[in-house]
Amino acid sequence: MATTEEVKKTTAATTPTTATAIQDQYAARQAEAEKLYNQRQADANTLYDQRTAAANQTYNQRQAEANQTYNQRQAAAQQTYDQRNAQAQTDYNQRLATSQGQISDLYAKALASQQQQLQTGLDKSIAAQEEARAKIAPQYQTAANDLSVQYERNKRNLNMQALAQGLNTGTGSQQQLALNQGFAKGYANLRAQEAAEGAAIDRQIANLKVDYQNAVAQAMSDNDYKKAAALMDDYNNQLSWLDSQKQQNQSYYDQMAMANQNYLDTQVANNRNYIDSMTQNNQNRLDTLSDQNMSRFDKSSDANRDWADSEKRYMDEQTLQKAQTLASYGDFSGYAAMYGTDTANVMREMWIAQNPDLAWRTGAITADQYRAMTGNYPAGYSAPVSGGGGYYGGYYGGSGSGKGGTGGNGGTLGAPGAEDTGTRSEADAKALVLKGAQNAVANLTGTGNTQASALSALSSATTRGQVARATDKAVASGAISRSQGDAIKKTLH
Repeated sequence: MATTEEVKKTTAATTPTTATAIQDQYAARQAEAEKLYNQRQADANTLYDQRTAAANQTYNQRQAEANQTYNQRQAAAQQTYDQRNAQAQTDYNQRLATSQGQISDLYAKALASQQQQLQTGLDKSIAAQEEARAKIAPQYQTAANDLSVQYERNKRNLNMQALAQGLNTGTGSQQQLALNQGFAKGYANLRAQEAAEGAAIDRQIANLKVDYQNAVAQAMSDNDYKKAAALMDDYNNQLSWLDSQKQQNQSYYDQMAMANQNYLDTQVANNRNYIDSMTQNNQNRLDTLSDQNMSRFDKSSDANRDWADSEKRYMDEQTLQKAQTLASYGDFSGYAAMYGTDTANVMREMWIAQNPDLAWRTGAITADQYRAMTGNYPAGYSAPVSGGGGYYGGYYGGSGSGKGGTGGNGGTLGAPGAEDTGTRSEADAKALVLKGAQNAVANLTGTGNTQASALSALSSATTRGQVARATDKAVASGAISRSQGDAIKKTLH
């Protein structure tokens, strides 16, 4: 019986070219086709460039001659136009300077006269206020003198009354104090009124000055506004004259420029017709060559792609055959590379459940695990003298105790251990195979009610047919992938 390592060596020796090698060969063929295509395109482009360069050279010569003649004519027209405009600008500057100076002088004199009138009015108003101020002090001094005379008179009367009535000293002092306070209050009121009238004069004079300044500012503003308006009117009049001169000059220039442009347009149109015709001919030739080159390249690409696809299909078939061969000896590394480790593990566990003899011979399971699956030790194996162990415990992960020993360490599939009661029947052995299939998919989990229901049905299947149908439902619900479902069903055959 060949070992797993021997099978690997044999299958490796017959493995076809790898995908990388196929891709490299395909890339090399494509590169060669592209190189040939690029060379043919380069030759076509070189010919196109040569023909186009010759046409452009002739076109550029014709254009240069037409432009030279046009530029000479335009230069003569521009020179005459510039001379006429320069003379018109000189005349405009002289006319404007004279009229603007006259207007400025006129408004300057008007403003000076108005300012003098405002100053005279201010001086008269301030003089009247100062005259009124001069009358305030004498009036209030007279009132103060009268107040003092009245105070002395009241004071003397108070003293005489006190002597006549025999008032004591305290009473007389109180009356004297009240008299003094009345005099002081009256005197203070007079001086306060005097100060208030003086302050009113000051405010009036200040207001007059402010009014004067406002009037002067308004006069200057009005003068400036009227002056600016007059200057602007004059400026616009002079500018209108200048515009009229320029319009006449522009009309002359436009006529000359139009005649020159018509000449140039005619020459350019003739030259453009020539280059367009040559360019179209050259492009048509290039397009024809490019189409031929692309057709050849497409045929080469199709041939290379067909070759790569054929090699890939062959390689895939050989890879699958290798994986199947290795799997028949308990090595599921090929399936792991194709479908993933999880799926390969499921396939391996189901293979062990269905092929315990081969699994024992290839070292995939221990003797105790074999006994747990079949009820007997493998042929040729010497059982321990100490007695039967818990054969459920070994492979399916329990720790059940037998009469003479204990079960082995649990495997990856896991199932409760049980006491050894004797040789397993054929029906029991088949049940264990199906139980192995159920345990093999027990680690696959989905999300949602539909996936959970599908996995539950798969785990509880009791016949190969039920396992197959439950597998299809699990794939349809998304609980397991298509590749995982295919792997599970393959182990049932």
